[in-house]
Amino acid sequence: MFSTKEYRKFPHEKIFEKLTSFDIFYFYFPFEEGMLYNSPFRRDSTPSFNIYYSQENRQYFYKDFGLNGGDAINFVCQLFGLSYYDACKKISHDFGLDSKDYKELTGIKQEALSIPKKEHKEFIIKFLPRAFNNDELAYWNQYGISEDDLRNEEIYCASRLLINNKEQYLKKNELKFIYRFTNDGEPFKKKIYTPYSENYKWFGSVSQKQIEGLKKLPMSSNVVLIQKSRKDRICTNKVFSDVISTQNEHEKAIPLEIDEFLNKNYDAKFCIFDIDETGINANKKLNSRGYGWINLPKKYLELGAKDFSDIIKILGIKKGYKILEEELKKKQII
Repeated sequence: MFSTKEYRKFPHEKIFEKLTSFDIFYFYFPFEEGMLYNSPFRRDSTPSFNIYYSQENRQYFYKDFGLNGGDAINFVCQLFGLSYYDACKKISHDFGLDSKDYKELTGIKQEALSIPKKEHKEFIIKFLPRAFNNDELAYWNQYGISEDDLRNEEIYCASRLLINNKEQYLKKNELKFIYRFTNDGEPFKKKIYTPYSENYKWFGSVSQKQIEGLKKLPMSSNVVLIQKSRKDRICTNKVFSDVISTQNEHEKAIPLEIDEFLNKNYDAKFCIFDIDETGINANKKLNSRGYGWINLPKKYLELGAKDFSDIIKILGIKKGYKILEEELKKKQII
């Protein structure tokens, strides 16, 4: 972490050595250029807030027609009610700039986290964020996931959704969530999660080798867990500190460069995949690369639970998390 002396001397200069103004604005407010928003600072029935790029200053600024405006640091001050120095500390912490392994994490070869463009069609997803309604929060609450968790993990709902600049019709009662990817190898891409859709549960062009949570690793344990989705990672993080997640259960979803990073920083690594043919086959292949695995107790499969988040949903939050704790204890992880 930056020393107190460094903060007092030039905190924002230290931050902008690593980040751009766009990084900061987009992390806390996923905006699209040229669009007006309701102010995040006050009641605003008519959109009167925007974020724009200044060619003269070569950085982004915000303009609130009711409260003037400012730069990215001032935006964080205003958004969270912080002093200048506390805002700089928050940005440093939220982006992992105070992590001892920040340089190492950002040094992971980006090509290792991508797949050739020919393997997937590119979709440009834009959206206007809005507040969660009760049904949307209830969906996540059944897993013990709070609104604060959703905000911290960059999961949103949209009042408008555009794919390749084409407006999408949003059904009033359909649950649809936007996952945003920031500073984990494929910045600012998005994926759409429609949990009850039979044909299009997932939509987007995020790399299938994208690893989530690397920069959030506290490295407070000698063991790291690998979950198969963001939702399962959030659940597991309630019980254990060091968790990352993949985009799927295929063994190729974990690049070899990630092996090198994890091997250097942890004594052991365990996958928590579904107990189905895909998950079992991936576990077997990853075992040869030094990954152990944590199996879901088979008795819960009869209840329709393929993973730990299913157990939490079916058996209840308290019991579900207790079962997860017991499985980690069996492996002497906690």
